[in-house]
Amino acid sequence: MGKLDIDKIKIREIGILGAIWIFILHIFSDFLMIPVYIVEKIFLYITKSMFALDTASISFFIESTGSLIIKFIMVKWLLKMYSTKEEVEERKNINISKSYYGYTIIIILLFRIIFDNSLGFFVDQIPINEGIEEAFNELFKYPIIAIISVCIVAPIYEEIIYRGIILKGLSKKYNDKVAIIVSALLFAIMHMNLQQGINAFLLGIVMGYLYTKTKSLYVSIFAHFINNGIGIIVSSILTESIKLSHNAVLVQSIVTVAGVILMYKIIMWFRKNEIILDEEYLFESSKS
Repeated sequence: MGKLDIDKIKIREIGILGAIWIFILHIFSDFLMIPVYIVEKIFLYITKSMFALDTASISFFIESTGSLIIKFIMVKWLLKMYSTKEEVEERKNINISKSYYGYTIIIILLFRIIFDNSLGFFVDQIPINEGIEEAFNELFKYPIIAIISVCIVAPIYEEIIYRGIILKGLSKKYNDKVAIIVSALLFAIMHMNLQQGINAFLLGIVMGYLYTKTKSLYVSIFAHFINNGIGIIVSSILTESIKLSHNAVLVQSIVTVAGVILMYKIIMWFRKNEIILDEEYLFESSKS
């Protein structure tokens, strides 16, 4: 994954149809779980009559392990399919400073606060699919596995596909704005429900922006991690506290406006300190 950050793996040019095709491959990779389900049924059939086991926990463990293996295979295959064979000359590496990660935490927290206190109020009224809600409830019966899945596996897997391959490939053919929007749209559709999709689209734009400015997949993965973990927890507590206040609408409006202003300031910082990918080396811009 680190190689993607410094362009030592060259992702080839991808058009919009190509990006859609990668998206379809990602969605249909779920069918690779069929052999896992077969193994699960066979294992449970054999052991059910021999041991007093918690079949629900065993099933969940087998499915989680199988899903992790399939994700790993899918990423390796996509990287092999969409990387070019051309040799890439060595470039000077640049370490992403802690400042980028610090500002990334702030920008994601601000995004959550702004979204939850404005558009999120209306999005919450959209009914979520019962099957998806049940899947989440089932996942969070096992907190440790849920944390690993939601906060570690999902950010790495999804960022490699949607920012590391799709966005990067699109940016070879189109400008960054088109690449960010298309990758964010596919990222949103991938969630398969409108409520999560609206949030994912806007979040995808933010993470796409961070990726194009830092040239670092680590930064977008970190942003995704913050959103799925700490960001959601902190913003949810703050949002609920605001709703319980006497002048909830006024407080929400003030918080949203303040959030937008701070977000703008941080975006300006990223613009001023973006990583420039040059023909000879990588360097950190410091525009005054």
